[in-house]
Amino acid sequence: MATMDETPDALNEFIVRRTEEHWEKTKTPYLLSKISTDLIHYGVNYRNIIGEGTTLKQYVSGLRSVRIVAHPIQKAKVGLVPAGSGFVFEIEPTVTSGSGSEHPKRARMPSQKYIVMQFLNLLSKLPAEELKSVTIPVHVLAKLVEDE
Repeated sequence: MATMDETPDALNEFIVRRTEEHWEKTKTPYLLSKISTDLIHYGVNYRNIIGEGTTLKQYVSGLRSVRIVAHPIQKAKVGLVPAGSGFVFEIEPTVTSGSGSEHPKRARMPSQKYIVMQFLNLLSKLPAEELKSVTIPVHVLAKLVEDE
């Protein structure tokens, strides 16, 4: 069994390296669900590194070298791609029976709260000088993240 340090730096390097390797081979996202099983080969449990109260998705959203992509319909299909890639999950056309009476399913839109959180995550990546010029009243953010 190979070994790996149980440190945030080692975990970050592992995730970025695996994402890039997977992307080079398949041009598809490295699924978050695969990280845990890949780390087992090193005897590492990522939960011991990222701590309580933080999800793997939240943790990897802070990595600059990779970007999170989520399938618009299949909620569990969340993966990582290199930050510079333009990859987005495509929505496969629905198969209908010959009667034509079935309506195709609508794509599930991400929640407003999720969109606001993604926006704030992007803002956190701005340089300090640019970030100083961003002003968003707190009452506006609070209103946007209220339950829909």
